[in-house]
Amino acid sequence: MRGITKLYSGVAALTDVSLEVLPGEVHALLGENGAGKSTLMNVATGVVQPNAGTIEVNGQQVDALTPSMAAGLGIAIVHQHPAVLPDLTVEENLRVALPASYFKSKDGGGDEVQRRKRRALLATGGDGPAERDERQPLRPLPADHQRT
Repeated sequence: MRGITKLYSGVAALTDVSLEVLPGEVHALLGENGAGKSTLMNVATGVVQPNAGTIEVNGQQVDALTPSMAAGLGIAIVHQHPAVLPDLTVEENLRVALPASYFKSKDGGGDEVQRRKRRALLATGGDGPAERDERQPLRPLPADHQRT
């Protein structure tokens, strides 16, 4: 991206910003609140269109980047704060985040749900259901385990 400018009601959120990311690279974008990080990433992923500047992907200028086009080109954002609800249990967090079909068992029973909950419990840092009561909320877990 070169010379990106984005205005909202005449107020500049970005002014002449350039960023080059080569294929396979991973970058972190840091800055103070209001510095334009989210706006720049919204431009990079096609969520908003810049008022000025150019976007090139693989050496080709892209005139109107859309979110689906950006995704197809492999452009993605990992947001700083994943949505975790610490007062909910592992299963409740999974139910909020995943479609209902994820919890439906092929045989009509609860075996599949139990298997997936056990996998999620393992991912939260315990050695299994004996290590972590699935009925307890996530809050007591360290933050990095809550997000796993």
